[in-house]
Amino acid sequence: MEMMNLKGKKALVTGGSQGIGAQICRELASKGADVFINYYTNKDKAQFLADELKSNYGIQAIIGGADVSKPEEVQRLFKEMDDSLGGIDILINNAGSESNCHILDMDVDEWNRVVGVNLNGPFLCAQQAGRRMEQSGGGVIINISSIHDMVPR
Repeated sequence: MEMMNLKGKKALVTGGSQGIGAQICRELASKGADVFINYYTNKDKAQFLADELKSNYGIQAIIGGADVSKPEEVQRLFKEMDDSLGGIDILINNAGSESNCHILDMDVDEWNRVVGVNLNGPFLCAQQAGRRMEQSGGGVIINISSIHDMVPR
């Protein structure tokens, strides 16, 4: 079976600095893709991962902080990716947020925060990526979900 070759492809992974997102970044880099790592709170973790990917795989790895629930931050994130990597071929919508409170105790601000990241974030990122992919002749958008979408607290 032939190994997937992503050399020359440019990937953005939201929520890419830790957990599943970090492992997705490693897999993409191991196949030759240049990786733009989105983080929200932990710049140091994102930079450590970017340095690891560059060292281990010889690819370009760039970090960019943004709250994917905010349209202006998503627009800025994609502009940073355009400027640093020259476009996008692969979007992995991986950023996610959860609440530790029971739904009966949740206030509307907490609800909006979770929905903003988990629902609006993938929409905003897919919209930005889709526009670029349409201009460049195509690409791939993958949305990662969670069991929390099926088993609410």
